[in-house]
Amino acid sequence: MQSIIPGESVGWEGEGEARAWGSFDTPAYVRRGLTVETEWNALADKLHRTWKDWTVPVGRLCSQLRHQAGGLDAFGPWLASPEDLDRLRQLDQRLDHKLKYPPGKAFWHWPLKGSLRRLARMAADLNHAWARHLETQDLEPINRSREQYNRWYLLEKECAMRSLRLAAGGFEPFPGVGTGDLIKLFPPLPVFRVR
Repeated sequence: MQSIIPGESVGWEGEGEARAWGSFDTPAYVRRGLTVETEWNALADKLHRTWKDWTVPVGRLCSQLRHQAGGLDAFGPWLASPEDLDRLRQLDQRLDHKLKYPPGKAFWHWPLKGSLRRLARMAADLNHAWARHLETQDLEPINRSREQYNRWYLLEKECAMRSLRLAAGGFEPFPGVGTGDLIKLFPPLPVFRVR
């Protein structure tokens, strides 16, 4: 046997070579990297499901108002500034709620103003509740895994590859994560102001 580095020949042919590689376990450095990735993705997936559930009422109301007004531009005169109309459009695009039975266009728009105010309050309240929810997330296991990865990855890879130069190629340590990283992943909803 000449080498155990992946991609290099080990001196066996055909089926014997496959059996030889099958006897090796996944290298420790690979398992360590997968653990870091898996833990972060699991938290992001869990938060994404919660976010989708929490945003349904806001998205539903926004979609209803869009249909009833015949488009969000109809609310421009009631908003505090042109930027607020942009924020309302961004809110609608971000939530992208599809109504199963959309309402028809309202004959009068004036009764919709109360619902528009309610939508603005709901978006602001959701942002506040979501920020509190993100602060309650336990990031200690993820940060512990990242710290272990940063400490042991190069050593484990060097042992597997038998070369520090090869092991260090492309290595970047994982930074610790905090609530700010979760906010970047799930930024607050745009909030508009009604006159």
